[in-house]
Amino acid sequence: MPPFGFFKRKEEPPADDRVHEVSLAELPSWFDGMMGEEIRKKKHEAEGIYGRLLESISEVRRSLERLDSARMSGTERVHIAANMIKESFVRKNYAQLNSMTSFYEHNYRPDYDYFTEFQERSMGAIKELKSSTPKQAILLSRYFKRESEQLVESIKKAEELSTGMKEFLSSGSGMLGTREKLKAAASSIAGLQDEMERLGSRASQLEKDTELVRERKSALEAKFLKLLKSRDWNDMNMLGKEVVVVREKLNDTRSRIETRMSSARRPFKKLEYALSDSGKLSPIQRNTLRDFVRDPLKALMQDKGEKNIEKCLRSIKELLDKGEMKLDDKEKAGIEEMVKLMEKEIPELKFKYMELNGLVEHMDRQIEGMSALSSSKERMENEIKRLGEEIVMLGNEHSSAKSRKSEMAAELEREVRELEALIREETGKRVRIKA
Repeated sequence: MPPFGFFKRKEEPPADDRVHEVSLAELPSWFDGMMGEEIRKKKHEAEGIYGRLLESISEVRRSLERLDSARMSGTERVHIAANMIKESFVRKNYAQLNSMTSFYEHNYRPDYDYFTEFQERSMGAIKELKSSTPKQAILLSRYFKRESEQLVESIKKAEELSTGMKEFLSSGSGMLGTREKLKAAASSIAGLQDEMERLGSRASQLEKDTELVRERKSALEAKFLKLLKSRDWNDMNMLGKEVVVVREKLNDTRSRIETRMSSARRPFKKLEYALSDSGKLSPIQRNTLRDFVRDPLKALMQDKGEKNIEKCLRSIKELLDKGEMKLDDKEKAGIEEMVKLMEKEIPELKFKYMELNGLVEHMDRQIEGMSALSSSKERMENEIKRLGEEIVMLGNEHSSAKSRKSEMAAELEREVRELEALIREETGKRVRIKA
């Protein structure tokens, strides 16, 4: 032995620096294989604590049964009241214990999750077992002192054991607790993977849907362009432009007629009043006079309207010449001018007006017959607009799905690294999880 060799530190076994590549699905079984002995040890320890807590709860039940059996034999009101209050207290606590019994008889499994839930339920039940009203506490401690003290002691013992079980599960359960952390983390990662897969499928479907809508929109735009270039559409547009020109001519002719006839409207209005009941005009002339005053153009456009107006004018002129009617010089001049206009110009304007009006009506009927083209164009325009909006909507949803998938990929990476760090910290094993 070399000098001072006994002072040399004992060499430790080399650290396990191997990297264990494990898939997420195989991780629980790998962990059980690596840490199985410690898991079994801690599981056995947990079962021991659990068994002691169960026995303690059974002792609480026995204490409660002893309290249930005890009765005040007196007939005084206070004795009767004590028995009734005690029975109410016992029933309430039996309900708590029966609930606990039902839980562990139907749900027992020797794992961390069960032990944790059992501990939480037991502590909740114990809290209820300890509760009592001030009246219950006074009567029970006075008339059932021994049985009450036994019950209180058994409840305290059960509470201590439940608290000890909680401490063990939170900090002393070792690999048994770590295994549950690992399971929870692995479940979270698997959930992220499923959601990422769903988002990926949705993004792919959205791409296909968008392409289909684009194709529909492109086909419809081509059909729309074909319509705009068609001979029928060109004819309808040309006809629309032509009818505008004809309408302008029609309106111009109407204005000329109304302007020419305006000089006679004022004297006609005056004469209508003076001659209405004079008998100097025939019924047709009176009607013509009345219609002219109200709407000269309408009076002219009636069947034989220009002839009736001309006859009416000549009759009035004769009355004026005979002095049977009175008009001022300006009004007489207006009548005389109108007589001259009725000889040629007004009839010609009427013929032109009627010809133009007939042409406009004919063109309107033609345009109306082509209304299916306009309706088709409007429908295609609306559908093209709707498809464009749908493409935008699908694009937004696609961007959102890709963005969410990217965020989840980062979250997945973080959770995998955290899980690898947890295993490293708890077991000393270096693991690379193939998520």
